Amino acid sequence: QKHKTHELPYIMLLLLASSLLIVFTESLCDTSFPNHDISHISSNPSSSSVYYLGTNPNAISIASAAECKNYCQDLNYICDAGNKYSYSYIEGTSSSFSANSDQCRLTIDDNDVSGGWGSWLLLTPDLAAHANEYIIESNFRIHNRQSAGIVFAASPSVIPWAYATIDASFNCLYVGWAISMGENEYKTINMPISTDRDYTLKVHKLSDGHFNVYLDDVLKWSSSQNSHKITSTQFPHGYAGFYAYRGESRANWLKVSFPSSAPETVCSGYTFNTATAECYGYYGTDYAALYDSLSVNTDYDSGIISPTCRPTNAPSNIPTLSTTTSTTKSPSKSPTPA
Repeated sequence: QKHKTHELPYIMLLLLASSLLIVFTESLCDTSFPNHDISHISSNPSSSSVYYLGTNPNAISIASAAECKNYCQDLNYICDAGNKYSYSYIEGTSSSFSANSDQCRLTIDDNDVSGGWGSWLLLTPDLAAHANEYIIESNFRIHNRQSAGIVFAASPSVIPWAYATIDASFNCLYVGWAISMGENEYKTINMPISTDRDYTLKVHKLSDGHFNVYLDDVLKWSSSQNSHKITSTQFPHGYAGFYAYRGESRANWLKVSFPSSAPETVCSGYTFNTATAECYGYYGTDYAALYDSLSVNTDYDSGIISPTCRPTNAPSNIPTLSTTTSTTKSPSKSPTPA
């Protein structure tokens, strides 16, 4: 009896763990649709919720819907820069940006050296609407002259906007925001910056509203430890992107993650063109539009990852008149025991 008493809590723990596992694994509906297109994705490449995934970091083309789904959750926003021209602010007439979707590269050449604001391209969906905590990382190189980094704004040309950049001319890291035209506040962190190597800049917005800035995974600035404060009303302004000031800089990748989300799901839909090997991901929440635009197309394989599953067939309004199994006309006087 004593042995069984010790077994009972163990069995209860196993049952509890099993129930938690079921809840966790069933928290998302992950459905694939072979030979189907989701036109809400494939027909809207310039939408702020649709992104072209391009190629993976090793420049190997995505070859299947399964690979498309995997890279959909690890999106490099730079791959889709060519479709986001309407979200750019290119300063002056001599500045420009060029995007290579296959190579997943973005180059911004900001040539307005008359004391302007710089040039940038907003790349992400509205971060403020998606999560309370997130991490933005960008890997880039300053080719010549001055600075580059990550910018945050409500829209491409609206002030105020915030930034975290490194400067090769003055050898420093800037964290600050433009409050109004001609008014700019920032914190300077001195350090050597080179034009002949790649850097990874990371901005981590914490759930308590503070921000940490890292360069090559080394913490360089924190709003919780510095007199130069940036509040949630000033930083981040929703959308994030790549920024260049007084020179040419090239972005290799820009990624977003949500560490407090479990399980961490970024992509809510994808469609893969088997004929062209083009892969697009969807990062919105209009699941009705995804299901309603789902159609048979042998050139596509698609998938939807949603909080709940949508019924595939509506129940019939006409009841069945007869049973699905045949009945015996003359029942036996000696029925067989169950």
